[in-house]
Amino acid sequence: MARRPHPKKLLVEGDEDKRVVPELIEAHGIPWGENSDEWIVEISQCDGFENVVKPGAIETELKVSGREALGIIADANSDAERRWESVRNRCLRSFPDLPKDLPAGGLIHENAEGLKLGVWLMPDNQSRGMMETFLTYLVPDHGDVLLGHAESACDGARALGAPSSCLCRTVRTFAGCSMALPLDVGEPISSGRQSRQVSYLDHALRTRSAGIPPAVRRTAFQQPLRQVSYLDRALRAS
Repeated sequence: MARRPHPKKLLVEGDEDKRVVPELIEAHGIPWGENSDEWIVEISQCDGFENVVKPGAIETELKVSGREALGIIADANSDAERRWESVRNRCLRSFPDLPKDLPAGGLIHENAEGLKLGVWLMPDNQSRGMMETFLTYLVPDHGDVLLGHAESACDGARALGAPSSCLCRTVRTFAGCSMALPLDVGEPISSGRQSRQVSYLDHALRTRSAGIPPAVRRTAFQQPLRQVSYLDRALRAS
């Protein structure tokens, strides 16, 4: 028997985004769910922004039977305005009154049929950047040493011939998550898909901050985070 589509769907660019978003949501105090029936939203990675906005992709998702909300998270890269224009054009048939400019706090929009659309361009809907830029916003003051270590490790691996684009993105994502998420070294991470152990690289990065009191690490996310709050609202819109 075919599984019914989840009423709430989130489109992201790649696998790293798909892994990071649940961790951010859970770190913000929202249970993600232990299996697909409990997930607050189903995430699909599209292998790049071009596939997010390719003809028919968004339009098809908006027409899925039982769909209540569609969320889109993508990197602004060098031109947030142009990327929003691309997303907006794909949504206009279902949401004809979308604003010309993406709101600074992200978009949560509902049409006459009650269907909701949420859009967030990393890092803050206005600036150049990507998911990793957003993660660096979450780095507390005591995490600067760890970030520096991650960047040094990236530089060292690059000197040995590692591909720059893949290496920098991966290391900075791990570094950002290990500094921002309230976890101790080696603690299993549960993101609603399957519990998994912290990767060797992440574990190594975490040990560099062993001198930071656990209570400090656990409270890293208790500061007001407007960006995460808006992102959470978009995902949970119902």
